[in-house]
Amino acid sequence: MRSAVRLLARAAALIFVWVALWGSPSVGNLLSGVVVVIIVFAVFPSGPGRTDERDMAVVRPLAPFRFLGRFFMELVMSTISVAIAVIAPRRRVREGVVKVRLRSSSPVIGTIVANAITLTPGTLTVDAETDRARGTLLQVHVLGLDDPEGVRSTALDLERLAIAAFGSTEDRDRLRRSEATSP
Repeated sequence: MRSAVRLLARAAALIFVWVALWGSPSVGNLLSGVVVVIIVFAVFPSGPGRTDERDMAVVRPLAPFRFLGRFFMELVMSTISVAIAVIAPRRRVREGVVKVRLRSSSPVIGTIVANAITLTPGTLTVDAETDRARGTLLQVHVLGLDDPEGVRSTALDLERLAIAAFGSTEDRDRLRRSEATSP
């Protein structure tokens, strides 16, 4: 019963987005949204029995706003940094790849963090490997690599906020244990 309610809630949310994208709540848009949702659910099945319970995202009401706030702050700061590098081309730009080991092994959290990094100017996630026991390893190409530890710290902070916003109970527990053992 609970999984059926979740499925219907996801379907309703996707239909709402579909109709909103078309800009008018007509019968045609509503029906085409239903068809699109059926196709999406058939092509990308998820839910109980298909997605590991450890990987199911849970959206908490206020935490996504903290994640988005931090993401937008990073977006503004990196945009300024890249603009300065373009305007002052004489300055040597140091670039490189930084490996970041996330504490979560959830594909949901890994995808959110990797995309947040990639959407930030001057950074690009070039590879992601997930190991259930050790977490997700991201390889991030950075333009203007002055502080590799700062890149790791920012990625781990984004991960912490993503787990608070969308992480499973297992992710939250793993993060608490990790933060309790680190200095």
